[in-house]
Amino acid sequence: MDRREMDILQEYFGKCVVKEKTLERSSSLAFTSSDRYYGGAFIEADTNLLAICSEQVALARSTAANDFPARRIVTLYRGDGMFSLSPLIVKILIDYRIRTQQPFSYSVIDEQEKVLFEVMDIIDIFPAYRPAPIILQRTARVFSPNVKKINLAEEEIAQSLRQYAIEGLERNFPLYDTASGYGAAVYTKGGVMYWSGQYSSPDKRLGVHAEMNAVLCALMDGATNITHLGVVSTKHKDAPCNMCGMCRQFFAEMSVRFTFNATIHCFARETNEEKTYTIEEYLPSVWTSRV
Repeated sequence: MDRREMDILQEYFGKCVVKEKTLERSSSLAFTSSDRYYGGAFIEADTNLLAICSEQVALARSTAANDFPARRIVTLYRGDGMFSLSPLIVKILIDYRIRTQQPFSYSVIDEQEKVLFEVMDIIDIFPAYRPAPIILQRTARVFSPNVKKINLAEEEIAQSLRQYAIEGLERNFPLYDTASGYGAAVYTKGGVMYWSGQYSSPDKRLGVHAEMNAVLCALMDGATNITHLGVVSTKHKDAPCNMCGMCRQFFAEMSVRFTFNATIHCFARETNEEKTYTIEEYLPSVWTSRV
């Protein structure tokens, strides 16, 4: 293991979002063919159904940057017992492999750099799982950053959020190229904009929605003070779209964890119609395990 890679994994290890008593942690690096890397940390969340593995966080960040394909993923793991490879993580990785049509290696190490698991091509782990091939033209796109330093006056934020949320529509990782999509953008107190689309899953369960992906891109970059979130959808051309209940809960949980109070902007795709909410208005009396 390269010393620099281990240092970066340790850095992302510290970005895990877990409950106070949770011992399990992981961080991942996804290395793409463009010689870039994307870090991810385990997001446990209060509602366990919203947990996102570090491998998927790293891959979702790479897709938001139009950076395909990943060639290697390495994960640093700490648990409360013997390591056991999660079949859900295997499924997520194989689904990515099938959509990009490119092999990639996957390895898991512990904090002493002992190799806990290793395979040269992820698809070899589970021969019985072979979903139908998905050929995406968008995986041929070239790298394009999804983060920008842009200092805005308060009256400029909504228009800029809409612009970058629409740009996020082009960063989707869907099940087919013509699928409907959502795009999202978040703006931080530091004057940085992040944008992305949704990361879909063939089982319709293990995906990462656009709003979640944009928030993850900010959090993994250390930008935890989110002031605004904007969302747009190809399904809602003339009237403002809405965040689903899962995204509302996820966003509310992150706002509690990182003590931000962001304004939520819901835009129409082709008109200037929009609605704005506070987090409390959008999800009153948010449930949290933190007391």
